[in-house]
This record gives sequence, structure tokens and C-alpha cells, in this order.
Amino acid sequence: MEKVLLYITGASVLCAVSTVAKIQYHFIYEAKSWKDAQSYCRKTYTDLVTVDSAETMTILRNTVDLNKLAEAWIGLYDDVNSWRWSLSDEAFYSGYGTLYRNWPSGQPDNSDNGESCLEMLGNGEWNDIGCDVTRIPICSTVSGTAATFTVGPSPMTWAAAQSYCRTHHTDLASVRNDNENEQLKATKPDKETVWLGLFRDNWKWSNGSQVTYTYWGSAEPSGPTEYCAAANFASLGHWVDLECSLTKAFICYHEVPFTKHVIKLKLVGNSALDLNAAAVQEGLLNELRKKLKEQGVTADVRLSWKKQQDGNIFHQEKQGPPEICLLDQRLQQRPLLDTQVKGFRAKSLCTVCSGTVRQYHFIYDPKNWTEAQSYCREKYTDLVTVDSLEMVNMLNSMADISRMGSTTDAWIGLHFDVISWKWSLSDEYFYSKDENFRNWAGSEPNSLWYLKECAYMYDNGLWYDIPCQGLHGFICANISGKTI
Repeated sequence: MEKVLLYITGASVLCAVSTVAKIQYHFIYEAKSWKDAQSYCRKTYTDLVTVDSAETMTILRNTVDLNKLAEAWIGLYDDVNSWRWSLSDEAFYSGYGTLYRNWPSGQPDNSDNGESCLEMLGNGEWNDIGCDVTRIPICSTVSGTAATFTVGPSPMTWAAAQSYCRTHHTDLASVRNDNENEQLKATKPDKETVWLGLFRDNWKWSNGSQVTYTYWGSAEPSGPTEYCAAANFASLGHWVDLECSLTKAFICYHEVPFTKHVIKLKLVGNSALDLNAAAVQEGLLNELRKKLKEQGVTADVRLSWKKQQDGNIFHQEKQGPPEICLLDQRLQQRPLLDTQVKGFRAKSLCTVCSGTVRQYHFIYDPKNWTEAQSYCREKYTDLVTVDSLEMVNMLNSMADISRMGSTTDAWIGLHFDVISWKWSLSDEYFYSKDENFRNWAGSEPNSLWYLKECAYMYDNGLWYDIPCQGLHGFICANISGKTI
């Protein structure tokens, strides 16, 4: 390897990618309701704070000014308004909608805290209850907009009932009108309480991520109408549930973005070696990493070579110097590169800042593709566009598989619009590069082309097409500026 590094000549394109955004925390001591605090954080920073580890909780405890507050809102809330049907097939609800409810007065009441599943009582009325109790399920077999109902074999939890119905029928029963409610009442065993397919989300974070770490105080959460969480710093920061209308100080977080810089680089030396050889390229990258550290760059920067249009990385100078891509914001203030790297001189000729900021957000709350698209457009820019194999690898390295539940895949912005596969993002500046990168698995896409199909990325980075009604986590992108 040393001999390779001593003899380098030509010019190339290098990309540096920092995959982990820096998180900053901001204590706001002006008291607001939870909803107003959320709005303030989203407008001024990124969102109310997500506390997903003991390390984050320790940082907050060490940062708070106890002379100014005892409790502060965090981004955790009980999503009591998220009731929806297990069956998400849009065609089934055509002409009916998904909003039929048969709650009696005072329901749903969340009386035991965490009542997020629906049982039908003996009289046909509905009641919210914890999902871990056991009930006999009513399954539906769906064809178009028609449904037939079947009673399950034995009592089971709601999650087990959903799994049983999806395995042996279509799904747990959905109810679209009074007639179907009466039909279900007649189908179930007399006076028996049964599961139906309505459910809601429980505690989750304001940014859409699911809860994987908790720090509740003793006997918390405790209130049936206390839907918002605060950290009680008078008690080591343990969480308490409170009514959302109360006014409290609050904590925002901000993801520091990374910007792209382009540097035209000239490499000077004498060599008869093939500069496109993998050993040469990797050796040069290792030396550049060392040089960056020597110059005080401590950011999480990953270097890789970028191929030019003809598929090569290095060219003789007569073809013009290429570009270096630097995505770490903290590199932009450094002087132009002019350094010795074992046997050659690397000198930058000019620097151009693209002005582009890309942030990626994994949302672990399952939604269908259309809901995911709406969510991303509301909170960020759009569902993610994946335009290179490097980006596939970067997203894979960012994903927290442990938070994906039973599936390890996520919606991306690619969808079939009856004519061709297109990305959800339509910004013309974003597609100044080739927008036709694809990373399909073997034999994919394999859809029936008259169906609306959408793409998801599996944990191996490969893409698959499935009907857009399925429920999956998804990846949002926050993009500003132009891409060079």
C-alpha cells in the first residue's frame, strides 16, 4: 500500500458525507401550553424534544436551570385522536369513508389509561379498552366493497386477533355504517364482547417516532385525560403526564444541517500506476482522512470517490480538474486545500458552495404511502428521493432496525403513476442530476401495472413494489437550496 501512495497523478472527484446530524437542545422558560410549545419549536427550531435514550436525559438534566423551572414539556403525547381501522384498503371504503363510529355517550374515555383498542359490547355499542385483554375476534373477508364476517375461534389479545384475521381472512372487521354494525352484532355470540378492527396510537413523539425509551416517574402515566408529558427536573427529570392545556416551560431540539461544498482539486506527482485501481483509491482516502484530522476536523465525515460521467474517477489535467464534495458544515470555513499527502501535492483550485441542505428523518409510526407523503410534505419537504447507491448505504446506516417493529422496511418517494415510476418530489433544481437511479431487487418491480403501486426499501437497501395501502414506516427528506 505504501508504494501505491508514493506515486499519484491526475485529478478526481471526492465526496465526504456526514451521516449523523448534530442535535442542539434549547430550554424555553416562557410558559406555554403543550400545543403552543410544539408550534413554537417547529417554527423556531425542529420540534419539541425527543428523549430516546438515557444519554439524552442526562444531557437535559445537566443543562436545565433549576432556578427557572421545575417541569418542562417534552415531545411525548398520547395520541387519543388517531383512531383508525386495521384494514387500510381505500377501495373498500369507497362511497362510505372511514369515519363511522358507534361510541355511546362518554366514550372513548381512556379510563384505565392506555385504552387504545375497540371492543363491541353485548348490546352492539363500542368501548375502548387496553389491547392486552383477551376477546374473541370478528374477522372480515373482503372482495371489492363487499365484506363477510366470521367469528374467531377463541379469545386472544387484539394484536393476536389482527394477526389471526390477516392470516385466515382479510383483516379484523371494519364498520362503515349502522347496518354493518347491526350485522356484526347479529354475527357475534349473543351477549359476547368481541374485538373489531378500530385502534389508535398510544404514547409517541411529536416528530412521529415511536417510543423505545421511557423515564416515567412512579405510578406514571396515571391520568385518563392527561395526554401530554413533561420532565420533572425536581425529581431527577422523571416524566409525568399532565393536561395539555397547562402552561409550562418546554424543551426544543434543533438538528444542525450539513451543507455541500464543491472543490476542484489538482493532484501533482509522477506515476505509471492505474489511478482507478481500488487499492490506490483507498490508500489516498486514508491519507486524506488523516490530513483532515491533523487540520482539526473532528466531525463524523465519511469519504468516498465519486465517478464522473464516463465512469472513471481520475483524469489527466487536460480534461479539466474535477470536484470534491464536502457535506460537513464545519468544513466550509477552512482555507482551500493545499497539502502534501505522501508523494503528491493536493491543491484545490476553487470552491463552490451548492447551498443545498439535505436532512433525513426516519418516521417509525406506520402509515400508508399517501399518508406518509402528506406527513412528510407537512413537516419537511417530501418523501425521500434516493438518487445514488451511496445514499442507499447512508440511509441503511441511519436506520434503527429495533424501532421498526415486525417489518424492517420503509416507504421511499418512488411511485407508479400509471405510465412510469416517478419520485414524489417534483423540484426541478433537485433533479439537475440523473433522477433515474433505481435499486430494485431481482425481478422487481413485478406489479400488475393497472394497480397503484409504491416502493419501499428493505433493510438490505433493495427496493420492492407493493400496493400503496400497506402500513410501513417511512423516510422524509428536508431539502433547501439547489443541488449542483
